[in-house]
Amino acid sequence: AVFGMWGVGFLLSPAVSGWLAEPVQQYSAAALVRWGLWNPVLLWKRKRMRSHLIAYWLYSFVIVICIDEAFPLFCMSKSGGLGISEAVIGKVLSASGLVL
Repeated sequence: AVFGMWGVGFLLSPAVSGWLAEPVQQYSAAALVRWGLWNPVLLWKRKRMRSHLIAYWLYSFVIVICIDEAFPLFCMSKSGGLGISEAVIGKVLSASGLVL
């Protein structure tokens, strides 16, 4: 079921992105104001949107700092780390990129 939804998301994501691209040119200003997309302060006032934004920012921070920066340093460290070579680290990160 998870892989099926992954495939559906893989197909629908470009369509939704294209539909939402350049909203100022596609939609009138009145529609953007009514939907609350014009003013970022209005987005932040919505409790559900605020929780989604915070979760997205935290997830992005964890991915960037922990995986992209700290993990290779931990793997290369001879004392307290794994002590593996850069080539193996590259293969591990490439494989995790394909899986994720």
